[in-house]
Amino acid sequence: RVASAAAAAPPPTRGTRRVPAKLLNHRITTAPTLPDLLQVVRASHRDFDAINVATALHRIAGKDGWDSETRSDGAATYALRCLGEAAEREVGGMRAREVANSMWACAKLLGERRGAGGGKAKT
Repeated sequence: RVASAAAAAPPPTRGTRRVPAKLLNHRITTAPTLPDLLQVVRASHRDFDAINVATALHRIAGKDGWDSETRSDGAATYALRCLGEAAEREVGGMRAREVANSMWACAKLLGERRGAGGGKAKT
């Protein structure tokens, strides 16, 4: 089971990341498709810093292809679970910009999930 493997590995502490944050951000921002982006998240979430988390969330919400079929895909669900774990670990290091981008992404993803018009958050 893939989920149990993620739970078994301890999260990195600051300064012990194997992949530099700038390289991760490059991989996140240059992933051409949603499946490619989700693969980056699955492979590297343990090394994400606060900026990587916010960037990945923002990019996932902005990519074409986030539909009911993708949401029900086990690999996509696992990638979002991994990203959630990274967000929990890194939330204390988020600045206002990362928080705002993450909240926008969550509102868009939840809005699309609920079928709201265009993924816009209702105020």
